[in-house]
Formats: sequence, structure tokens, C-alpha cells
Amino acid sequence: MAKRYSGNRLAVLNGLRLLAALMVVFYHYVALARPWGHPTDTIFPTAHKLAQYG
Repeated sequence: MAKRYSGNRLAVLNGLRLLAALMVVFYHYVALARPWGHPTDTIFPTAHKLAQYG
């Protein structure tokens, strides 16, 4: 019989959900210019190159 690892699996899924949510926050703060009032490519030149593709 196969062993069941539901506790570990749920922890991994929760970790992936947290990572996805943080990536969305990163995109909104780095790729969108509204919160900063200036072009984000001048404020975050390196991070903007990564975030501009969504």
C-alpha cells in the first residue's frame, strides 16, 4: 500500500500559494507606475525588467 502524506502535501501547497501571492504583490509594486508617481523603470531598473512581463 502507498503511504499517505497529506499533511506535507498541504504544507507545500500553502507555500506555493504564498509564493504566488507575493509574486502578484511584487508585480503590482514594481511594474505599475501609479503608486510611485514616477516611471518604475527609473525607480527599479533591474526589478522592472523582470516584472514587465507579468
